[in-house]
Amino acid sequence: MMTRNEGQQINLTCETSNCNPRATINWYKSSEDITNQTTFLTRSVEGLQRTISILLSTAVKDDNGKHVFCIASNSPTLNFTSNAVTLNVLYKPNVRSTPSNPYRVREYETATLICKVIDSNPNTSIAWKWIKTVSPTLVLHNGPTFTIPIIQRGRSGAYNCTASNAVGTSEAATITVDVQYKPEIRTTPSPYRVKVGEIATLVCTITVANPSRGIMWKWIKTGSANTVLHNESTFTMTNIQRGRSGTYNCTASNTVGTSEAATIDVDVLYKPEVRSNTSSPYRVRERETVTLMCTVSDANPNTGITWKWIKINSVDTVLHNNSYYTIYNIDRQRSGSYSCTASNAVGTSNPATITIDVQYEPLIEDEAVKIVNENERVVLTRRISSNPLSNAFWYDGTHLLKSETSVKTTNFTIEKAKCTDTNNFTLIASNALQRNVTSLVELIVNCRPISDMRNITLWVSDGVSLAFSTKIIAFPKPRYTLMFGNGMQLNGIGDSMAVNSVNNFTLYFYKTTVSQIKYGTYYLHINNSFGETTVNVNVQPQREPSIPLISEASCNVRSAQIQWRSSFNGGNI
Repeated sequence: MMTRNEGQQINLTCETSNCNPRATINWYKSSEDITNQTTFLTRSVEGLQRTISILLSTAVKDDNGKHVFCIASNSPTLNFTSNAVTLNVLYKPNVRSTPSNPYRVREYETATLICKVIDSNPNTSIAWKWIKTVSPTLVLHNGPTFTIPIIQRGRSGAYNCTASNAVGTSEAATITVDVQYKPEIRTTPSPYRVKVGEIATLVCTITVANPSRGIMWKWIKTGSANTVLHNESTFTMTNIQRGRSGTYNCTASNTVGTSEAATIDVDVLYKPEVRSNTSSPYRVRERETVTLMCTVSDANPNTGITWKWIKINSVDTVLHNNSYYTIYNIDRQRSGSYSCTASNAVGTSNPATITIDVQYEPLIEDEAVKIVNENERVVLTRRISSNPLSNAFWYDGTHLLKSETSVKTTNFTIEKAKCTDTNNFTLIASNALQRNVTSLVELIVNCRPISDMRNITLWVSDGVSLAFSTKIIAFPKPRYTLMFGNGMQLNGIGDSMAVNSVNNFTLYFYKTTVSQIKYGTYYLHINNSFGETTVNVNVQPQREPSIPLISEASCNVRSAQIQWRSSFNGGNI
């Protein structure tokens, strides 16, 4: 037996005896002809030939246990075989690892790596060594089985195992350990602020995962865990409304498991909503103090609120910049609609509107005297300023002519004006704040003079004074002349005119003594720019009165009533 380490040289010599003819030598390794690995030489001794063949070969592990021998022959029928040499080739181990490569294991499980010697000579006193390829000098284990309990992702990588015997160390068997774990994710920074009506885009990204393919996503809103909103890494909400505010969770899953939830707080920002704390319409008496108030019922953000008060008919004039607006000693011109708005970083609220109703007592507008011609249509009109609207009443003295309810303008119509319509009519206006506000409405009718008597008969005695009067209605003020029947003016008769009212006059005439020659008919001519009238004045000597004229008689059981008119002096008795 020849023992050689793998790679060492095998040196064997086969030599024949002296013979003739020269012998040839063939070498065999078991059944394999290895003559081509040899050299030979011959020597001559006394005419005979001696052949010497030398085998030079390198031991390989496949030669282990094989028999090497040579065969010499110098005749076709005659050959000699040498003794066989058994080769004992020593070689380092050959190892194989299990399980299959790559070795996939879930994080926190136990990984078991196994190496086996599949060939070695000698196959005793095997020494083992496990290393991680990135740290070749750090021996992790010295046995054929390397166990890593509760393995973590940092232990992923390539591991080598080697086996050593007296000859040397095997080639390394490599196992790639693939530690698989559920995803880890991160989200858009939280809180995520977005204005109402805009697009909200929530993004989840994987920071690490193994495997990183085949990821399944899930978005939910906390409080509605059973409702899956989306199954992609990006969740988009268009035209977002305030009801979408809240906390959203995203998770990612692979074959190992589901990530911890990543949370985003979505904060939907919106402009304020305001409401008025003051009822509308807000009724207030003139000259009182008014305070209008608005409050923010909802806003996000609810800080940094700025206020603005305007009157709707003057939108460019800002009246106040606080949540309340006070108007002192308010007057009627401040009536109207006022609006308040609140603004934050998002925008300005819709306005809250308060209508102020400044209430005040009636005021009847003064107008000039109304002057019309007789027989014209007359409309007496007055404007009444009041809030609430007034009820209007037209009076002639105590006689109610007309009434109207809730009016701004009132009128009283005379279809055909008469001279006697000249008057100071009384207009009364009343509302809830003040009753019986009174104004005089003056009407003057242009008309020719009208006397209260067309004929005047005077019964006088000689030497007795004479006096008479008559009332005249006319406008403008009339002129008058008392003339005798022949057209001559009289001397010695005194006269005067008393102005009773703007269109009412009394003419007075008097004479101290009357003689017979003065008896007769006189004519009192009265005129103005609109016409004239004549009153006949009969001056007669005194006599017994005529029989009275009974105008009406009524009889009762025990009494009788008689109305009569005396013909004397034309007066009632």
